[in-house]
Amino acid sequence: MKRLAIILPYSEEHSENFTNHFKATIAKSSDLYYKLIFLKQKSNRPLNKGKLFNIGYMLHKDKF
Repeated sequence: MKRLAIILPYSEEHSENFTNHFKATIAKSSDLYYKLIFLKQKSNRPLNKGKLFNIGYMLHKDKF
């Protein structure tokens, strides 16, 4: 079985829209285990997507 992790820095208004579209697209593949990992920055600073991608990778690198 193939395993896929998708790391997504997000704002709350876009997460549900992405999830619905992704599920419709990926439903065609039956031998794929996937996990959507949404990360939100807690500070009031400008969004640092690179840092969020690195954190998501470090948290899930052993599983995928």
